Amino acid sequence: MTHRFNMRDSLLAAAICLCSSTSLLAQPVITNVEPRGLQVGAETEITLSGQNLAKGSRLLLPFPVKQETLSENGSSQLKLRVTLPESVQPGLYPLRILNENGLSSPQRIGVDRLPQRAFSAEQQVLPVALSGRLVGAQILKTSFESKKGDVVVVEVEANRIGSKLRPVLHIYDSRGKQVVFAQRSRSLKGDARCFFETPADGVYSLEMHDFVYRGASPGFFRLKVGNFDYADMALPVGIPAAGNRPLRLIKYGMESEFLTEEKQPKHGWNQATVSSPLFSGSRPQVYFSPHAEFLEVAQSATPHPAGSVPLGINGRLEKAREKDLYLVDVQPGSKLMFDLLGRRIGSPIDGKIVLRNEKGGVLAQNDDRKGEQDALLAYTVPGNVSKLVVEISDSSALGSKSHIYRLGVFDTRQPGVLGTVGQGTINMTSEGTVHVPVQLVRNNYNGPVKLEFQGLDAGYEVAGDVIPAGSDVGLLTLTAKGKAPGIFSMETVFEQDGKTYRADVFGPGSSTSGALDASRKWLAVAPMSSKKLDVQWSGLGNGQTVNLGGQLRTRVRVTRPDFLKGPVRIRLITNQKIPKKRVRKNNKDTFVDDLEKTIRAANLEVGKPTEEIAFPIEIPSEIAEKDWELLVVAELLSADRKKVLFSASTRRLIIKSKRLAAVELSEGKKITLPKNGIVEHRLAGTIQRADSSQPMRISLVGLPKGVVVEPVLTEAGKNDFSAVLKIPVNAELLKLKSLKVEFAFLDVGDATWVMARDKAQKLTISLAAEPEKKKADQKTPAK
Repeated sequence: MTHRFNMRDSLLAAAICLCSSTSLLAQPVITNVEPRGLQVGAETEITLSGQNLAKGSRLLLPFPVKQETLSENGSSQLKLRVTLPESVQPGLYPLRILNENGLSSPQRIGVDRLPQRAFSAEQQVLPVALSGRLVGAQILKTSFESKKGDVVVVEVEANRIGSKLRPVLHIYDSRGKQVVFAQRSRSLKGDARCFFETPADGVYSLEMHDFVYRGASPGFFRLKVGNFDYADMALPVGIPAAGNRPLRLIKYGMESEFLTEEKQPKHGWNQATVSSPLFSGSRPQVYFSPHAEFLEVAQSATPHPAGSVPLGINGRLEKAREKDLYLVDVQPGSKLMFDLLGRRIGSPIDGKIVLRNEKGGVLAQNDDRKGEQDALLAYTVPGNVSKLVVEISDSSALGSKSHIYRLGVFDTRQPGVLGTVGQGTINMTSEGTVHVPVQLVRNNYNGPVKLEFQGLDAGYEVAGDVIPAGSDVGLLTLTAKGKAPGIFSMETVFEQDGKTYRADVFGPGSSTSGALDASRKWLAVAPMSSKKLDVQWSGLGNGQTVNLGGQLRTRVRVTRPDFLKGPVRIRLITNQKIPKKRVRKNNKDTFVDDLEKTIRAANLEVGKPTEEIAFPIEIPSEIAEKDWELLVVAELLSADRKKVLFSASTRRLIIKSKRLAAVELSEGKKITLPKNGIVEHRLAGTIQRADSSQPMRISLVGLPKGVVVEPVLTEAGKNDFSAVLKIPVNAELLKLKSLKVEFAFLDVGDATWVMARDKAQKLTISLAAEPEKKKADQKTPAK
């Protein structure tokens, strides 16, 4: 039996069943991790607290680990011994819990070679990473011993791993004199770091508190103390995608840096490779570029010849009031964009761009963009200009080793595609199919786009990995053929004019990941072995032809085990970009979805373990004649129908739309209405048919309340038609300026089924002229 989505008769029964199976349906949730770090090349005992941490739960990280369960406390706590291989790069990584009920959302943790300890007031042996919590007005204290001349770095990871703590650090010597102080820094995303050279042998005290002594929850942190390496930025920011390239890794606020080298070819945004044995913290973001990248190696009073567009320019403002000059070869008439990266990658630079001609005259400038301090400048090159001088400076006239930047210069007419997905953790039913929506933003390219995968386990079958020409939505599906979880990334790939273009597909951002954070590329997927939900098209295959303006007769079959109770909602997903229409609301023009021009189906509900239901799909008459992609998603709902517990989808179905018939009106495009009565309005015209002989129903649409006009049915097989519509006139009808007439072609065997519709046509309304009043007889004047 099929139920509409608003049916409530099974709520009570569903609630009872769901309460008894809550632990089965709910995915694992992590509320705390102790410690907030793992040690490379060593064992770390880690305790996870949360919900639905079922027996057999294990960690999922972006690299392989050895793990052993030490203890389990029901479904609320799990203790593991985790061993990391020597090959793991240090950094901040997403940690998830995996069990038969799926994957948890990620918690970010630190990975390095520092010994991991719980925070305590006792004297610490350096180097060390201390994990703990700080809330409210707490002041946490600990201490460490250091020798004269030793370099000590103290750093808090809190905001960068998802905490709300606003840390402040104080270091005191053995006499209680403050040696160094640090508070939250924008370049550290609100965290704090300080460093100092020990002035004398002795025991040093460390205090930490919230910035306003009102630490919010969660207030977890990871406090690192010792002489370890770190880096916040890389110079250059952009490097060629292939070939070896040395990088300078820069420590924010210090006049020091160290070298590393990228040897493996990569693409897009990645984290820099580090070789320092005691590196800790997030690794700098590096862009592996498909075009030339110029690096400023020395300050010059004359412009550096940087090359031609497209181009990346990498540099640094080392001194106050410094200005870097570059000579860029350009094409006359090109429409260029100059995009400065600085604050978005952690640099303190408040960048300014000035464009000059070769004689030094200012052509254009910018020092800001909406909501950001990174400059952005659009410029159309005049027809007589082939070279531009680009000047980069700091709006505050500051400079340092940390004031790095990358200026991207590109022609806005060049093709490009950006892809995003709305979820970074993908849970799917065992041996089922899941829909992964991919949204595209296109620039000067409207052709097909291929999705390519890196790191996806062979146990997943991919479909819908080619997004058709003209579409901004990809109906990508993954089907689980095995049980292996996986972490993978995607790229968009297309070719134009013999050149291949690639771009990262990014997952959603979060409080711990910036707009250009390479960790957003990595998506996690796992089948839930305890959950089975399957939905399939019934008796339909690809290549189905549908008529514009008609209905696609479809059926879907939903199956699930008996123990999974509750309503399952069925809804349609397509690759159509939903059209908009302008409406007047609250005396303002606004745009809303135009459902009459949207491929659509009503949401339905099913309640039985196995059920096959009719699922008719409306095909608008005004969409293009082309291939369209559809799939159906089945969602198991909570008892209150407010939450989707998990979902499954059909495979992608490709349909081809065509116009069955076209109608041309030769008579009746204008309606003349009297003040009252019934008007008999005649319509006549011809039908151009495409191998069809269906009868046609003629109806008026857009009629006001109280006006009913019976539709007229024409004879089947006829190409000429004539019909009379009887229209009762009332005051509301007289207010209209037009109506629309709709032409629907009906199934010969079932007149209730609309096979197709032609585009509705406009009929203009005019008012009948009033008859002239007879003049009164003139009286003969008296003599």
